[in-house]
Amino acid sequence: MRVLTAVAAMAALLAAVSCEGHPAASTPKACSGLRRPGVPLAFAPERAPSPTRARCIGAQYAAVVGQLGWGRLPRLMRRSSAGLLAWQQRSLLYACNGCGLAGFGLDWVRAHRPSWIMHSATGTEIHPLEHPGWVLLNFTDPKYDAAWGVHVRKSLAAGGWTGVEAIDASNDPDWSEVPVYPSTGEPMTERQRRQKLAAALALVRATVKLGGGYSLLADNGPPSVVDFHQINSTDVVTVGEGFARVAGAAWNTVFHYFQKASGWESGVYVRDDPGLNREQTVYGLASFMLVAIPRGSAYVGTAAASSPIYQISPGAVPTTPATKDGDVWVRRYPNGVVAVNPSDVGGSVSMGPAGRVTIPPRSAAIEAGGHLLTSR
Repeated sequence: MRVLTAVAAMAALLAAVSCEGHPAASTPKACSGLRRPGVPLAFAPERAPSPTRARCIGAQYAAVVGQLGWGRLPRLMRRSSAGLLAWQQRSLLYACNGCGLAGFGLDWVRAHRPSWIMHSATGTEIHPLEHPGWVLLNFTDPKYDAAWGVHVRKSLAAGGWTGVEAIDASNDPDWSEVPVYPSTGEPMTERQRRQKLAAALALVRATVKLGGGYSLLADNGPPSVVDFHQINSTDVVTVGEGFARVAGAAWNTVFHYFQKASGWESGVYVRDDPGLNREQTVYGLASFMLVAIPRGSAYVGTAAASSPIYQISPGAVPTTPATKDGDVWVRRYPNGVVAVNPSDVGGSVSMGPAGRVTIPPRSAAIEAGGHLLTSR
C-alpha cells in the first residue's frame, strides 16, 4: 500500500486579512482570521517571503514550494498550520556549484566521489544544455541515490520542510551528449533511462520517508509520457504545466496524465503560469478539480488565496471520478459539481441545484453550495 503524505482537510475561507506591514510580533494576531479556501491552493513565490508574510501564507495555503535558502521559514509557516505541505526544490540528477539546488556541490563530487559523474562514449561529462555548468551524476547507482536522500533529508529537517521536490525527474532531458550506461559501457537507451529514473525515485522516496516521513514531489513531465513505475515511486507529481491556457488535444494530454496519476493514488500538483485572466482562472481551477485527490494535491493559479473565485466550499473528498458527458467532463463533490468543456463544441450538463447548465466551448463551470461560478 502506498504511503502518502496527508493534506489537511479543505475548509472555507472565512476572512481575508492582509498581513503585510505588520511587525513580526503581531503576526499571529493579524493572521488569526485567515482560513484556507475550499480548494487546496499552493504558493510558489520566486523569492523567499518575509517572516511576517510567511505566517499568513501558512494560514491560507495547503502547500508551499521554496528553496534551500529559505532557512527556517517553512517551520515558521507551519506554526500557522501544522498540516501545511512545504516542499524544498532540489536537483536529483545534477551536481553544481553555488546553484542552491544540488544535493552535492560539483567540486566536492569531483574531489570525493568522481565515480558518480556520468560520461559520454568519448569520455566527456554530460551537461543539461540550459545549464552548462551542471554535471550529470550517476542516478543509476543506488549508493548515489541513497546518499542524495540522506543528505537532502538533513536539510529538510533543519528548515522544517515536509518534503522535497525533485525538479528534474523528467522524461525529456536535453543533454549535451548521450551518457554511457555504466553496467554495459554502451550508450544508455531510452528504456534504461526510464527504468533507472523510476528506481532512483523509489529509493529516494524510501530514504526521505524512513528518516522522518518526508514526501517526494517529482517534476515528471512531459504529460505525453505516462510511466506507471515513475509515478508510483512518488507521493505527488507535476508536469510543469497546467490547464488554464490549453484546450482540445493539448488539454486531453495533460488531463490523461493527471487522471492516471490520481488513479494510482499519487497526489497531483498542477501549476498554471501567473497572469491568468478570470476565464482562465476558473477554467484552470475546474480542470484541477477533475483530477485532484484529497492527499497531496494542490493547485497554483492566481497568487492570492483571497480571490473571490476561490471562495467555494465543494467538500474535501470528491464523490465520483471525472466522467464524460458528451464533450464535457463532469465530477461531483459532496457540496458541488465541476464541469469542464475543453472541446470546440458546446454542451450542457446537470449541475446540482443549478440545474442543466450550458458549457460553451473551451470553458468551465463550478457549482458549490447552490452558487454557480462560470468562466464566461
